[in-house]
Amino acid sequence: MLVGEAIGFGAAMAVGRGVVAAVGEPGPGLVGDLVTVGLSVAVGAIEGACLGIAQGLVLRRVWPALRVGAWAAATMVGGALAWALGMVAGSHGPGEVPAPWVVGLVLVGSGLVFGGILGAAQAVVLRRHCDGARRWIGANAVGWMIGLLFVYAGIALTPEPGVSALNVVVMASSGAAMALTPALLTGWTLRSLARRG
Repeated sequence: MLVGEAIGFGAAMAVGRGVVAAVGEPGPGLVGDLVTVGLSVAVGAIEGACLGIAQGLVLRRVWPALRVGAWAAATMVGGALAWALGMVAGSHGPGEVPAPWVVGLVLVGSGLVFGGILGAAQAVVLRRHCDGARRWIGANAVGWMIGLLFVYAGIALTPEPGVSALNVVVMASSGAAMALTPALLTGWTLRSLARRG
């Protein structure tokens, strides 16, 4: 999972920043929102594909009937939805930076929501192979809540637009760090679900 997420997040950020550097920031209004959503869906699908393939290969060892393609597709859908929601919400945030405690609550809340979306998309596939797939949703929500803090730190460390060696290295590193907590929590949940059959 760590390698898949590092590759996926690094590639997603390289594509996203490369497009923005080439065509500029999306403007305000409906057209800008559509561009933001389209780009977010694309980068979310890229990240989801890499993560989904990596996870699917591991899950197939526990449930041989699980299809890696179906798992990757579910992860792509969850990733695309989470990215689109996050980017549109972020583009309509307040003009002034809110108090630090508000920023903290938003970061924690967004991680819970985005992780829950990803986990719910994956649970559609997982429930065909085991009982208790809802626990997978909770593990993803809490894991990504903590993990996304590394992403926000990576974005803060690379404020310049475009694709540079520094941006790629920092974002791939923050992607790997981001994946650590959900990997641990979903791994623990996987072992628990596998014991239950």
